[in-house]
Amino acid sequence: MLEKVKVTIGQVCFNEDDFIPECRFRIKNPLKHYESIEKVFQVALKSGANFVLLPEFCVPRKYLPNLEQWAEKLGAIIIGGMEYGPGWCDDNDRSCHLINQAFVITPRNLLCPSKYSLRCRKGATLVKITKLSLAPEEKRMVLKNNYKYREGNGIYIFQNEILGDFAVLICFDFMNLPVQVLLQSSVQTLFIVAFNKDVSAFKALAETDIRLLLCNVVICNAGRYGGSLAYAPYREPYERLVYQVEGNNVESAVTIELPLKPLKQIQITPESTRFDEKQRFFRKPPYYGQMAVKSRE
Repeated sequence: MLEKVKVTIGQVCFNEDDFIPECRFRIKNPLKHYESIEKVFQVALKSGANFVLLPEFCVPRKYLPNLEQWAEKLGAIIIGGMEYGPGWCDDNDRSCHLINQAFVITPRNLLCPSKYSLRCRKGATLVKITKLSLAPEEKRMVLKNNYKYREGNGIYIFQNEILGDFAVLICFDFMNLPVQVLLQSSVQTLFIVAFNKDVSAFKALAETDIRLLLCNVVICNAGRYGGSLAYAPYREPYERLVYQVEGNNVESAVTIELPLKPLKQIQITPESTRFDEKQRFFRKPPYYGQMAVKSRE
């Protein structure tokens, strides 16, 4: 397992006017969106990122094959949100339920970008994650336009011997307390893809989670609202906030480093072990992981 992991956070700018309500909220100008996304990938390529994170609703579904190719080129995992699906449904079909999904693209040449070749592509694995619960404002928007919505029914934990264990939540699902309980002791990094106006609430929750879950928390929000950030569970306040974007209508792409192997070590250390006051990270909270085990059973 790596000591540290590199994450490129791509805060892409778009807003509600970029979607067509009468056409299942498809993106008006998918090429424009994709061009903004490619700028994020260029930053990831130069910095040797292990993960690339994009906001909720960011990616036009027609460009997912392009993202799979970029994942191979980067040798990195790409995470982000897609426009409403399912993709096969006709734009004018209101009988088909809307579905809000994130994706995780893992290339077969993960961590080996040098093995990428257009002539001999190795391929990538695409996993889609369905949002568990609509935010109140999102629900009103869906009902106002006479659509039905299909909710998700599970969370995914991705395990990798080198990049650690991680999970992906879609915006409002970050507020789901039972999900938080399930994730405790299960991940070293929690990624959130968001299209969120209440950035201060998410910031407060992220700072709480690094203590309760003892993991990194990375939020990528739409540039319209800003507030993308990354927290690590360091004890010293000046170290905890690794990255944050202040202000709205800000488009940015920055690669940061987050601790990985030390977090795993703390998570598996028995409670009876004496806590060193010089330890760089928080200690485990009471009954750490015990509720998660019972819930999974």
